[in-house]
Amino acid sequence: MVYYLHGFVSPKVHSFCQDWIFIHKIYTFVKTVTNSFMKKNLFVFSLALLGLMIAFSSCKKSTPKSKTELISRTWKAQKVELNGTVVFQDGVANPTENYSAYRLSFNKTGFTLVDNNLVNSSGTWTFDTNETNINFTVPSNANFKPASVAVITLSETALTIRYTDVNPKGQSSERTIYLVPAG
Repeated sequence: MVYYLHGFVSPKVHSFCQDWIFIHKIYTFVKTVTNSFMKKNLFVFSLALLGLMIAFSSCKKSTPKSKTELISRTWKAQKVELNGTVVFQDGVANPTENYSAYRLSFNKTGFTLVDNNLVNSSGTWTFDTNETNINFTVPSNANFKPASVAVITLSETALTIRYTDVNPKGQSSERTIYLVPAG
């Protein structure tokens, strides 16, 4: 009987004891090779796992931006509705009202508005306690309205405000302005 395994050749073995000794030697060889391989791989695996743990633990946890941080930028009108009817849509020719120059800029406490009539206004602003309305304060000689607008949506890419406008005849209308970041 001749045994071949991993380059080892055993002479003919006639007794059970000699077969058992040879099998034990093969088992020991395979175990040594396997243990050595596993130790090397375990070490490499452990290093890789440690590296991943360090990398993920050092990542900054992103905290959601406050509404003040979200609103602090310059916005331009994308669409304007008057009593539910679209009167301006960016990129659509011949709008009922032209809001293409409309810009509303916020910083932490101040604002600047260039309205659809190209009138510049500026002042301060605050959120109400629920951060669902923006209250504007302007110099007393400024012809600025509205004093407050409802915030319908606010995100990194969109701001929608709504307010009730009253004309000189005392008629009211609801205006919704859909804004996107300018430039």
